[in-house]
Amino acid sequence: MMGRDLPTKLLRLAIFLIAIIAIFPTVKSQVTVLPPWEGRVAYEYGPDYGDKVTEGLSGMSTTVDLKFEMPFFGSRYNYTFVMNDGYMAFGKPPTQMVRKTPIILPWELYPEEVDPALIAPFMSEVDFYTDSRVYYRTAKDRVVNTPEDAELNVKDKIVLDRITADVREGVITASKFIARYAFVTTWHQVTFKGSNTQNIGGPPRNTFQLACATDEVLTFCIFNYEKIVWVASTNSGGHPDNGLGGDWGAAVGFNAGNGSDWWPLNPFSGNTGVERIDEFTSVGDTPGRWIFRVDEVIERGGCTNETKGVALSYPNVGTMFGGEQLNISGPCFSDDRPIKARFDTKVVDCKYVNATRARCILPMFYKSGFIPMDISHDGTSQYNFKGWFFLAEPTRFEPARIQLLPRVSWLDSWQGDPNILEQTELEVKWDPFNITYFYDAKIQIGVWGYRETTTQGLWEFVDMLAQSRSNDGLYKFKPYSMVRNNDWAWERYDFGAIRINVTNDEWEGHYWSPPVPLAWYHQPFYERAHGANWSDTLCQEWHDIDRGMTPILNSLNYCPCNLVQAENDKIRWVPDDGCNKYGKMDCELNTDASHCVKQSYPNIFGASQQCCYDIRGQLMHVFDWKFGSTPMRSHPWGLYPFDIPPRFPDWCNYQYDIMPHMFCCKWGKYCDPYYWRRPSDDCQTYTPPKSAIAFGDPHFLTFDGREYNFNGKGEYTLFNSEHHHSDKNLAFPHKLIVQARFEQPGNSSYTLLEANGTLITAVVARENTSAIVEIQSRPLHARWRYKLSVLVNGRKVFFDRPYFKAQVYEGVTVFNPYMDLDQSEIMVQFASGGGFQVRENHGSLTVTMFLPLEYKYYTRGLLGTWDDNANNEFRTEQGTLVTPSTDREIFFDFGETWRIEGKTMFTYGTGKSSMYYQEIGFEPIFDEVPTEGIHPDIEQALPGVCSDNKFCQYDFIVTGNRNLAADTKRHMEEYELMVEEGLKRLVSCMAMPWPHNGQKHGYSNLEGAVVEFTCFPGYVFWGTAERRCQTNGQWSDGIGVVCRSEQERWRVAVGNKIAITFAVLVPALIVVAGFFYIFYWRGRADKHDHYMQNTQPYNYPPPTEVRYDRRAVEKLPEPMPVADISLEKGNGSIASTDKKSDFDSVELGKAESVV
Repeated sequence: MMGRDLPTKLLRLAIFLIAIIAIFPTVKSQVTVLPPWEGRVAYEYGPDYGDKVTEGLSGMSTTVDLKFEMPFFGSRYNYTFVMNDGYMAFGKPPTQMVRKTPIILPWELYPEEVDPALIAPFMSEVDFYTDSRVYYRTAKDRVVNTPEDAELNVKDKIVLDRITADVREGVITASKFIARYAFVTTWHQVTFKGSNTQNIGGPPRNTFQLACATDEVLTFCIFNYEKIVWVASTNSGGHPDNGLGGDWGAAVGFNAGNGSDWWPLNPFSGNTGVERIDEFTSVGDTPGRWIFRVDEVIERGGCTNETKGVALSYPNVGTMFGGEQLNISGPCFSDDRPIKARFDTKVVDCKYVNATRARCILPMFYKSGFIPMDISHDGTSQYNFKGWFFLAEPTRFEPARIQLLPRVSWLDSWQGDPNILEQTELEVKWDPFNITYFYDAKIQIGVWGYRETTTQGLWEFVDMLAQSRSNDGLYKFKPYSMVRNNDWAWERYDFGAIRINVTNDEWEGHYWSPPVPLAWYHQPFYERAHGANWSDTLCQEWHDIDRGMTPILNSLNYCPCNLVQAENDKIRWVPDDGCNKYGKMDCELNTDASHCVKQSYPNIFGASQQCCYDIRGQLMHVFDWKFGSTPMRSHPWGLYPFDIPPRFPDWCNYQYDIMPHMFCCKWGKYCDPYYWRRPSDDCQTYTPPKSAIAFGDPHFLTFDGREYNFNGKGEYTLFNSEHHHSDKNLAFPHKLIVQARFEQPGNSSYTLLEANGTLITAVVARENTSAIVEIQSRPLHARWRYKLSVLVNGRKVFFDRPYFKAQVYEGVTVFNPYMDLDQSEIMVQFASGGGFQVRENHGSLTVTMFLPLEYKYYTRGLLGTWDDNANNEFRTEQGTLVTPSTDREIFFDFGETWRIEGKTMFTYGTGKSSMYYQEIGFEPIFDEVPTEGIHPDIEQALPGVCSDNKFCQYDFIVTGNRNLAADTKRHMEEYELMVEEGLKRLVSCMAMPWPHNGQKHGYSNLEGAVVEFTCFPGYVFWGTAERRCQTNGQWSDGIGVVCRSEQERWRVAVGNKIAITFAVLVPALIVVAGFFYIFYWRGRADKHDHYMQNTQPYNYPPPTEVRYDRRAVEKLPEPMPVADISLEKGNGSIASTDKKSDFDSVELGKAESVV
C-alpha cells in the first residue's frame, strides 16, 4: 500500500512545490537581482550604487534632505518626500490625495488642505509585492574618506555625465548645462493597490524612474519608463488581475503647489492610455524616456508627435542683423518632409538634423523685441507649433558677436597725421566657435553699409577685408594702406558693420559687429570729393536735409532740471544706453556727462529727448558743453511697430543722430549746424509728474495727498482715466486703466489676531490698445531668483539679461532697473507719459502711480481724483462724491464701489477666475492701530521697528511680519521725500549763451543761480557782467555781453556818430517829402484811382477774407507728414519744410570754445 501510494505522494509533493514556486519567488528573487544596464532606459540603481530603500508600504513617504538647492516651478527646495505612490513631493501631501478618483491637481480642497508641489512620473495607488522596492539616492561630488566612497564617487560622476549628455541631446536650450547634482528615484517592480497576488507569477508590476538634475539654477527632470503593464488601482476601476480598464489612469506631470498650476503630460496623464507611455518618447530613439525643463516653467524637451505644441529654439535670442544659426525643436521631424520656420512674417527653410531638432538661419529684421516663431514640419502650410524669439538691438547685445578694437580708432575720422595713421591697426575679434565648430573651416570678413529710402532700410555689401582666412578669432589690418575695391560707397553709406561667415557654407550662418562709422574706409574718397574739411561739408549737407524733415522739437518731453528730478521722474525717463552711471561711464557722445536719460517711449514721430547731467547733477546745455544734451530724431529703441524709417531701432538712430553728430561735432570744427537742429532743452517748461501710492496692508496716499486705509478682498480698480468730472466733460485721448488684486495674508505665529487685512498681490494695466502688462508677487519659496512675475499679454517675460532690461511693446515700455538683479522693481511706461512703478515688499506690492499734467481732472479710482482739492477724493465708480469720516465708511461707501464684478484684465491659473479671489462680506480690522490682542513680542518690538508710523504699526500688528512693516515705513518715507524734493517744481531761466571772444562763469540756470561774463585778453567788455535767475523765471535786468577788439570798438564808435547824424537829418527830410506829396502827388493819385475804378474786375476778394497767417498755420493740430526725403548725398528731395529754429540767430559755435 505504501509502495503504491509513494508515487502518488511524490506527485502531489511535486505539484505543491511547483505551486509554491509559482506563487512565491525564490530566495534569489527576493534579493532583487537587477538585469544588466546596457540597452536599458533607466540609469543605474540598486544597493551597489549607494541607493537607499524607502520604508513602509503603500501611501507611505520618506523624507530626504537633498543637501543642495533644486529650483522647481519657480520655487526652490532643499528637501523632498519620496512617496511610494509614484511621485516626489515638496511638502507633506494629504493622505487621501492618491485615493481620489480621478486625481485632481491642483488639489481641489486647497486651501483647506495642503496642495504640495510635486513631480509625478506615475502617481497612483501603489502596492508592494515581495520583490517591490523604491530606491533613491543623491548623485554628487562626494567627500572621499574610504575606498567605498571613492567607488561611489566614480559611479555618481558616471550618472551625472550620462544625465548631462542626455539633457543636452534632448533639450536644445540646454547645450551648456552641466548636472552638478542629481536625485534619482526608482520604483522597481511595484504593483497596484487591490491587485490579485494569487496570479501565477505574481501580480502585474511596473518599473519606472525619476531623475532630476540641477546646477542650482536650471533643473531638468527625466522620466524613464522601463516597463508599464498596469495603469490604475482597483479604486480607480482597474481590474484586480491586470490593473487595466477603468475610467482613469495614473497622473503624470508637475504640480506647482499652493493651488497655482498643474502641468500634465498629455495625452497620457489620467488616461488609461498611459499603459503605452513606455513605447513612446520625447527624445527620438529612446522609447520610454521623457525630458523636461522644470526650474521656472515646464518645457518638454525633445519632440512630440502631437498635431500642435510649443516651438523652441536655441539660442532663443539674436540680433536684428540675423544670420545666427539656430536649432529648433517641437514636433518630431522627418528627413523626407520639408521643415520651415516662420519668424514673425518671414519664412525660412530649415535643415533636418535628427528627429528632435532642425537647423535654421535667422533672417534680418528691422525691429526688436519678442516676435512669434512658428514651425511647420509636415510639408503643409500649417504652423501649429508656436513659440517666441527675442530680437535685440545690436548696440545692446552683450557681449557682441564681433568686437572691433580699439574702439576709439574705429570711431576716428582718420584725418590726423599721416605718419601716425600709417601705423594704426584695427582689430576684428571673435570667438571661433561662434562661427563654426569645424577647425579647418575658412572664413570671409566683409564690410557692409547701411542706407535708407523713404520706406525701407537696406544693408548692402561694400568690400571684402579677407577671404578664405583661417578661423583663428583675430584679424588685424591697417586702413591707411589697405586696398579699397569700392570707390562709390562713400556716396551712399555713412556707417556700416563687419560681417563674418564661413566660405561657401550657408548653413553655418554669419555674424555681425555692432554698427560702426565707415570713415576709416571712406576717408580718401571724402577728401578727394570735399577737400581736407570734408566733415564740415557733410555736416552742412545733413543740416540742409534735416531742415526739410518733420519738425520734432515741439512734441518732445521737456528735460528735468537736475539729476534728482530725472531719477524720480521714473515713468517718462530711463537711463541712456550709451551714458549712464550704472556701467556705461565712457559716454562717447556725451563727454563730461556723469549720467544721461532719454524718453522711455518715443513721440508719435519716433523721436526722443535726451538730457545729460554733469558730476554736480546740473543739466548740461550745449551753450556750456560741446557734448551736452541733444534731442534725437530717432529713438534708439524705435517706435512700435517699427514699420518705416525713422522708426527702426538702433540703425535709424545711427543714421539720423549719431552720424550727424560725428560729422559736425566729433570730426568737424564747428557744432553749430548740429545744435541748430538739435538744441538742448533748458527745462523752463518742465513740469514734474503727479504721483500717488498704494502700499503695505494697503494704505493710500492719493494724488492730492489724502491718506486713508482700504483693505478690501478681491479685485479693484486702482485708476481709471475713462471717468472724469462732470464739469470737465471733454474727450480725453488716453484711456488708462489699472486694476489690483487684494488678498488676505496667512496668519502668523507672532500675532494673536486673525490676519484680517489684505495685501496687493497683483496689478494689471492697459492704455488704449496697448499691450496688457500684469505684475504678480511670487510665493515665498519662489522668490529665490525673481521677486516678481511679469506677464505681457498673458505671457511670462524676464529681465535677467542686459538686452531684456527694456522691452518695447505696442504703446508701452516695460523697464527693469539695470542694478536690480532679482526682478523686484518694474516700471510700466505708457506712450502718454503715464504709468506706474511696482516694488516687491515681502509678498505684497507697492504701487506708485505717475501722471503728466494732461491727466489732471481725468482720474478716478482708489488713488483718488486729481484736481488739487484733497476734500473731494472719494468719488464712487458711478461718479458720486461721498465724504466718509471713518475707515469703515471709506471701506463701504467708497472703496467697495470700485470692486470689479465683471471681466478683468488679469491672467488666471488652472481652475481659477475672478470669483476665486472675491469675498464680498469680508471686513478688515478698521482700527487705525489695533490695541487689543497684540502679541507680547510684537508689542515689545513695535517702537523700534515703526517709531510713530501708524501704517507700519498697523501692518506689524495685523500681519505679524516685521520685515513687511519695516518696508511699509521705508516706502512711505521714501515716497514723501520723493514728493517733497525729487518732484518739486523748480524755477528755471532760459539758458544763457557764451559771449563771442569771452567766457561765462556758472552753468546753472535755476532760481538763484548767478552767471558772470568776462572777455578774453585784448577784447573790450560791453554789457552786464553779472545776471541772476529770479523767482519769476527771468534773468535780472541787463544788456547782452559783447566782447570787441579795439578795431571793432572804433568801427562801432564811428557807426554811432553816423547814426546820430542820420537821426537828425532823416526826420527833416521826411517833413519836406510830406509837403511835396500833399501838394503834388495827391492830385495825380486821385486821377489814377478814378481810372482803376472803371477798369478793375469785380471778382477780387472781399476785405473780410482770412489771408495766410504763419502763426495760425503753426497752431494747426494735425501732425506734419514725414518728409519724403532720400538721405543719399546730393539727392535730397524735400517734401516738407521746417520752420526756422529760434536758435538759428544765436552764435552757438562759440560754445565749443568751452571745451
